[in-house]
Amino acid sequence: MDIVCQIRKINAQGRPLAHLNYPCPVPVDHVDDLNVAKTLGPQGFLRASHAVSLDRSKSHGNDLYYTHRVRKAIPAGTIVEVQVPIWPIGMVFAEGEGIMLRISGHDMCLPETELCRLTEPEDENVGVHVIHTGGKFGSQLTVPVLPPA
Repeated sequence: MDIVCQIRKINAQGRPLAHLNYPCPVPVDHVDDLNVAKTLGPQGFLRASHAVSLDRSKSHGNDLYYTHRVRKAIPAGTIVEVQVPIWPIGMVFAEGEGIMLRISGHDMCLPETELCRLTEPEDENVGVHVIHTGGKFGSQLTVPVLPPA
């Protein structure tokens, strides 16, 4: 099972926002959906069978270190805890804006070129996967927040 988490910035009405990767006088809506120009937000990737390779001696707080040297198959129906590190990024929020957490089985970023658009990812992510959250399954998104300068 591949797990991809993405943090999207949302406006006050809950609509997901996109951002330009560089200063540009053109509105975001007028730029093609390619990742050389736009970003949707930071992502984190983890193959659940690699979760066993978390090196706690090299992990510090929310900075997780996976060796990816061990792959342990997860039997169908087995529930395992996973910790998905998300790429760090700085975001500035206007009043009323917030974040949305998206979880998927494949990369959610925009393609680098039109030729990179895949209709179906090439991986072993097959079958029905269930994400357990809340209740007896503790789940959290840790977001460090810095006060305005």
